[in-house]
Amino acid sequence: MMKTTITTTSKMSTEMSTTARAVTFSPWSEMAVIPKEKMKLAERWYSTEDHARFKQELIRDVQGVSRVIATTPADMLTQDELHECIGIESFLNQDLLRHLQAKKHAHVRAIVIGQRIYNEEELSLVSKISSRWARDGAHFRAKGFSNDWKLQG
Repeated sequence: MMKTTITTTSKMSTEMSTTARAVTFSPWSEMAVIPKEKMKLAERWYSTEDHARFKQELIRDVQGVSRVIATTPADMLTQDELHECIGIESFLNQDLLRHLQAKKHAHVRAIVIGQRIYNEEELSLVSKISSRWARDGAHFRAKGFSNDWKLQG
């Protein structure tokens, strides 16, 4: 195993800040490069068969929910049927899926490019701004779940 240490320089002091952050970046990172051919299949978290099964389950779930949505008037969908959409909503609409994938790629690009330009605090802010749409979406879905549980309880 080959170890590489990557060091970045910071424009600002690396002292700990009293402000809490959801994402933090260190002035240095350590990376281990493991040649792929030496990895045993059993050492992976999920096997190739697991990934294939996950993909088939996702396809089946999306098709099932799509059928329900297509055959049921919107005002007749139950809360349980709507909850089945959570997590797969982007797969129900190809335009939405492409849009979300583009936003995710843009976020990753912003962070990778930002690592060359910004210090840890600035990079944290870039990440926070770049991923706001994801946090807002998750908050909106969680709020909907919370309201549903309050109504049922």
